[in-house]
Amino acid sequence: MTFVHPHKIKIEELLTQAFAPTYLEVIDESYMHHSGPEAGSHYAVILVSQAFVEKKSLDRQRAVNKVLVQMLKDDIYALSLRLLTPEEYATSPVLPFNNKCLGRNTELTKK
Repeated sequence: MTFVHPHKIKIEELLTQAFAPTYLEVIDESYMHHSGPEAGSHYAVILVSQAFVEKKSLDRQRAVNKVLVQMLKDDIYALSLRLLTPEEYATSPVLPFNNKCLGRNTELTKK
């Protein structure tokens, strides 16, 4: 059985309640980062909702951040968002996230 972090479940619940998504994918990317897979601190979200129609990208992000505000303060270190209307989702490919960690153990931070 695969471990699912409670933070992932909570994110899914909160976003489902707030946005009634037609598609929702919450990806726990903690395993790719310095914090390790058990941390549950790095997430990528693809959220498709009618609630985003006629909203600018920044307004969509603000709406999601408002719903997740407490988790962003206490639990989530990094959050990548792809927020689309159903029409946008149907007509454009959703590109994969590229969330390579630039944490403590990288060449960039050793200089």
